[in-house]
Amino acid sequence: MQNNEIIKPAKYFSELEKSILLALVEKYKYVLECKKSDARTIALKQRTWQALAHEYNSQPSVSLRDFKQLKKCWENIKARTKKIMAHERREKVKRSVSPLLSAHVLGKEKIASMLPEQLYFLQNPPEEEPEYHAEAAAQELNVRESDLRVCDESSCKYGGVCKEDGDGLKCACQFQCHTNYIPVCGSNGDTYQNECFLRRAACKHQKEITVVARGPCYSDNGSGSGEGEEEGSGAEVHRKHSKCGPCKYKAECDEDAENVG
Repeated sequence: MQNNEIIKPAKYFSELEKSILLALVEKYKYVLECKKSDARTIALKQRTWQALAHEYNSQPSVSLRDFKQLKKCWENIKARTKKIMAHERREKVKRSVSPLLSAHVLGKEKIASMLPEQLYFLQNPPEEEPEYHAEAAAQELNVRESDLRVCDESSCKYGGVCKEDGDGLKCACQFQCHTNYIPVCGSNGDTYQNECFLRRAACKHQKEITVVARGPCYSDNGSGSGEGEEEGSGAEVHRKHSKCGPCKYKAECDEDAENVG
């Protein structure tokens, strides 16, 4: 072979390349194998595949591949593994390792560990069950909820922002609150240093907290506790801010009004 000859990329993956791919997929499996299908998760998966491709191509002794080729190879490995394991179950293969698996599937157990839920229907059924219905088990699999919690608009509300945290996402409450004391009474019956602290508490606890009165929450037993976690009933909140406490910041007390300011 001449030195100036152009070497075309290999069409097929070698066993070494598959091993490298499997190691990288396991590293990012909680993102790549997440069942969520919302736009945010799909975009995160694509970015993860691109990052995986960058790591893959930086390895020695591999042909350059784009993330689509790597993703397709992984999907083929998954499909082949699931098919062979289903065949094992249907035919009640003995405990000895099948030659078919040794020859055609790389790291079957490792692949199965990356797909704990997808391969749920391959587990052994009770011995007394005369026939194993794979289709029914697969339908049961489809309705099972994933143990992986993914941050999205439904789980990160009240001003929270989804941010990457390792291999997943977390809901971050990035409120830069000033420390000026401008107290407000929250709908949970707690007094907050200012409205920003109230919004931050709502984000932190992921529950709605609104301003029911300007100034602290007053009751017969004293004021609220700041960023506490107790939720008062509507009657308790009404009682807390329906009495006029010391007026601050040029506010006027109005005993006839439902709310006092």
